[in-house]
Amino acid sequence: MNTTIVIQNGKCITLSGVIEDGIVAFEDGKIIYVGQKARYSIPSDAKVIDAAGKFISPGFIDIQINGGGGSDTLDGTNDAYNQIAGFHSRHGVTNMLLTLVSASIEKSVEVLKSIRSYSQGGGLGKIILGAHVEGPYISPAQLGAHNPRFILTPVQKDYKRFYDYLDVIKIVTQAPEIPGVLEFCSELVRKGVVASIGHSDANFEEVMKAIDSGFEMVTHIYSVMSTVKREGLDKVAGVVEAALLTEKLWVEVINDGQHVPEPLFKLVLKNKGVNKIILSSDAIRAAGLEDGKYTLGDLHDNHHILVEEGIAMTIDRKLYAGSTATMNECVFNAVKFGGLEVQDAVAMATINPAKLLKLDSKIGSIEKGKSADIILFDDEINVSLVIKEGKVIYEQKASLPAGMEAAN
Repeated sequence: MNTTIVIQNGKCITLSGVIEDGIVAFEDGKIIYVGQKARYSIPSDAKVIDAAGKFISPGFIDIQINGGGGSDTLDGTNDAYNQIAGFHSRHGVTNMLLTLVSASIEKSVEVLKSIRSYSQGGGLGKIILGAHVEGPYISPAQLGAHNPRFILTPVQKDYKRFYDYLDVIKIVTQAPEIPGVLEFCSELVRKGVVASIGHSDANFEEVMKAIDSGFEMVTHIYSVMSTVKREGLDKVAGVVEAALLTEKLWVEVINDGQHVPEPLFKLVLKNKGVNKIILSSDAIRAAGLEDGKYTLGDLHDNHHILVEEGIAMTIDRKLYAGSTATMNECVFNAVKFGGLEVQDAVAMATINPAKLLKLDSKIGSIEKGKSADIILFDDEINVSLVIKEGKVIYEQKASLPAGMEAAN
């Protein structure tokens, strides 16, 4: 017989609002009840967790994680993925996509194979939903921190190799104005992959063509993408303006406070609304570590990323290079910068990415029948407990019922 686990005495965040003195019960990794404590009879043999007034929230879903805790996705090993998943789970992430920045086709395929194996292996692998392939078909004018020697023009014999990993690839970020990209991404979209515009110098009309080809999102808005510019006497709108004006596009925000400062976050929020924004960390291997020099992706020609005062940038200090942020920080910044209620900030990190990935029937909110991916945090979004599929994978040193010790 399955043991019922109950979290009580918390402020439970649901799609319809916050339930004060809320309670969540789950069995065998699935939620069986969410609501007010007074309306639920706790079984005598249940294991009870006292939320002590904290928020009971769905776990965060981060769709863009390059690394963390000293490891990078392109390291391609189980040890690296354990390090990344372990680090981000401690900050409330219960589902994530490992991001591959531009690399050779051979390297990318090798890493996709490694991600597939790790995610099927149990343990922290359950946190990994798949991969976010960023590049290599991006604009040379909008490289950001990507290595220019890995930027390619789409050739069918090359990109067809990605089709063998459609069970792993969940998002591709490419520049739609590059010849061949629309054909490549259209095929992926037909097979259920989310196509996103990023590292792109496209104009407004090219973005509209991309939408017609199935593109659904803009990756890290305001970072390495076109904005309004002059062509002779005319002003031409770019990716930024198209993203803000077009209801069809989701907008991903790296909400570390640097990539999208407060005024711009408010502008995105005003134009897109809570329901079309997805928060992400875009964290690199330096997340959780001290300032210094680091590598990103397949950049191993000495050090290419500099971290100063927690800010990741290219070695020439001209561009950001991912971030060292965590998702709980990104959610806190949404409250701080946007003046949002906690439940609205949480939605941008939970149900919104779940909807983008077509997984909202399984994850992304605290509802009966969904996976028990649940976290506890305080008013400043400091995470104290993380539960994945009904099992504790992280706990801040505190008392838990017997048999509920963290699994990792």
